[in-house]
Amino acid sequence: MTDILGYTPAEMLDADFRYADIIHPDDLKTVVDEINWYIKYRATPLSNPIACVCILVNTVGFTILRT
Repeated sequence: MTDILGYTPAEMLDADFRYADIIHPDDLKTVVDEINWYIKYRATPLSNPIACVCILVNTVGFTILRT
């Protein structure tokens, strides 16, 4: 993650780190909807693999494109 996004493991594990901040704004609603679906139906990644693909934003504001 450090090489790609610029965050150290310690930063990403910090209680104040907000994963929503690294999701591209155009994709945030889709990711939140997917997470809410998993919560609502108590699904697990093993029974229903997460199919949400999104663009991430690194520490300097560049996007990491989805493939």
